[in-house]
Amino acid sequence: MSIIRNRVLDLYVLWTRWGPFGDEGQHQTTPYLTKEEAVSEFKSIFRSKTGNVWEERSSSFIAKPEKYEILNESHHPKDTLLKDFDFMVSSTPSNLPDGVFNVMKLICNYQYLSRVYTDTYIDMPLGQVSQKRIDQAYKTLLEARELNDKYYTAKKKYSDREQAHMAKLYGFELMQKCFEYSRLMPHNNQSNKIVRSLLHDKYRNYYKLSSYEEELANLLDLTYVGFAANVILAAKHRMNEISPLDYAYRALNCTLRELDGKETEYSMIKSYMASTSEGHELVNVFAVQRDEERTRFGPFENSPNRRLLWHGSRIGNFMGILKQGLRGAPNTTTNNGALLGTGVYFADNFTKSLNYCQDHYISTCSPYMIMLLCEVALGEVQICKDTGDIDSTQYDSVQALGETIPNPFHTIFDKRGMRLTFGPCVKNNDPEFEEGYLRFNHNEYMVHNENRVKIRYLLVVKNTSICALCLHSKGNDNIKPFKNHELSDYKFDHFNDYEKEIVKAYITNQQQNIKEIFDSNIESYISNGEYKKKWDVPLDVTLESKVCTSCSEYVLSMILEDIMTSNDCSVDIPGKKKR
Repeated sequence: MSIIRNRVLDLYVLWTRWGPFGDEGQHQTTPYLTKEEAVSEFKSIFRSKTGNVWEERSSSFIAKPEKYEILNESHHPKDTLLKDFDFMVSSTPSNLPDGVFNVMKLICNYQYLSRVYTDTYIDMPLGQVSQKRIDQAYKTLLEARELNDKYYTAKKKYSDREQAHMAKLYGFELMQKCFEYSRLMPHNNQSNKIVRSLLHDKYRNYYKLSSYEEELANLLDLTYVGFAANVILAAKHRMNEISPLDYAYRALNCTLRELDGKETEYSMIKSYMASTSEGHELVNVFAVQRDEERTRFGPFENSPNRRLLWHGSRIGNFMGILKQGLRGAPNTTTNNGALLGTGVYFADNFTKSLNYCQDHYISTCSPYMIMLLCEVALGEVQICKDTGDIDSTQYDSVQALGETIPNPFHTIFDKRGMRLTFGPCVKNNDPEFEEGYLRFNHNEYMVHNENRVKIRYLLVVKNTSICALCLHSKGNDNIKPFKNHELSDYKFDHFNDYEKEIVKAYITNQQQNIKEIFDSNIESYISNGEYKKKWDVPLDVTLESKVCTSCSEYVLSMILEDIMTSNDCSVDIPGKKKR
């Protein structure tokens, strides 16, 4: 509601807008000849719509059922505490082993962290959302979910006058929680929707992820990323005393030990991954030891129903995951999170969990992903037949049956009795699967109690169809290691006509062909990090890194340019082309 003066017509216009909260709604304009008339009508409408007197709105406003409420727009600090930070700028050398060093470069990468944070749509800068605020928002969500269930239960009994009245009260209280949550966690993705609804009828929307679960997953991401932001800020502050990556690793309070390719564990994990994957290669495997999990998983370490299962998440979450462990919230990459409720999710199929790892690096696809292999004590398993019947009091976990599953005849047990089922996948012929149970593409598991989970291994995997330099997907047939590129179609297109002739003359004079020049210089080009002048990549490339034809040709042009402009070359190229 507003009163607007039209100076041209010398009128006062009362402007009102109404409709469901969060929507643009409808509006109406009513002109008045005098200010007093407009103000009087404004106050009258305010009282009829809110049940409160305008003059007492600041001191004694009381929200009332079936009435409008004043919602003040929140103003949060916008100062940017955390900016893109290069962990390599420190003059203090790192003492981390090479493998641990590289995985820390990934999980501390600002691009991955900011991407996760941006996707929560929180209208506050990264590093500004305190854990206290997140905890308050989480408490509000729990209260909202309880009120939501009461509201829909009472609403279904619309013929009962008392229940109909209670439904109105529950609805009013739920709206208050929506207001409270929106103040704590302001969103920036929809400017006209200051308040977000948490209403969700689970009986009508089986396959729709509720606002509650979306917000719960966002809070989990904020918890993980918030911890990472604090660590990065502290690491930056102490970068003259200790390498930032070393500081971040110590802050995790866990141990990562890289497995050698010759170890039995490594071979087992590689085979386990390969049996249900395609188009991804294993870069590193780390054995994970979290002191906290060693204690809390103790009661379940000899449980008869333990399995080694996959869990995927985005790279930006992993600093928080390694510090805090896996938390009970649904993944939001697919709608399945709504079906099985709140808990920690796993799969026995690598490709299934990989869906939760999909990420971007700057504006392109990330070639790297991180996966976990966890020892999960499933205990008493409830086969999911109806989402409304999930029972966390009688069962320890829930399983949704997949249409295709790892071959049950390829099941093995380790020396401690933990179960692994290898692929390739086969059609599920389990009789229970034919009896009307909910059907997924692949098996999915959810445990209610986080203590039943122990992170055993962390895997860094790479998409073999993505070029290591431009980070674009080119298909497996179009990318190959540097030295496997023949460069037979190289056209000198990165040089102007004059430069082309000079370069060709030099090559002839050296009695070498393009391929020989490329092969003799590529190793030093990579070791000196020359590619970083053109491309921003999450991890350093090696001779074995796979690149596309276009990038290999650009690398050759950079090598030729460097040769032609060096002091060792007698040929100078005037007016060198800028890139």
